[in-house]
Amino acid sequence: MANIEVLVNSPHSGNFTLQVNRFYPKTEYLDPERLGENHMDLQNPVRDTTYPQAYRFRADVNLIAYIYPKQNLTELYFNAGVLEFQIVYCDVPKNIIHNEFFNGTVWFEFAQ
Repeated sequence: MANIEVLVNSPHSGNFTLQVNRFYPKTEYLDPERLGENHMDLQNPVRDTTYPQAYRFRADVNLIAYIYPKQNLTELYFNAGVLEFQIVYCDVPKNIIHNEFFNGTVWFEFAQ
């Protein structure tokens, strides 16, 4: 789960879509033979309509994670990497698309 807050400051109404752009795995704790298989996706699409001025979107976004840790790790909790999100914002009256990127750290915890 990721806690997301998006602020759109535009003089016009529009809409935005949140997407997972890329996962950058931290290799220290991950299986080197399966590095390319580590990734995350949104469980449900995130789209919303914005209105003029300071529009704010806050939500807990559910993710589906595919993380392959090294075998025989002694750590039960570790930094798995960085997840990069992309916001695609469409300014409807001007018919212009803007792309913005932001990221956050992904923490992995083994279920006990």
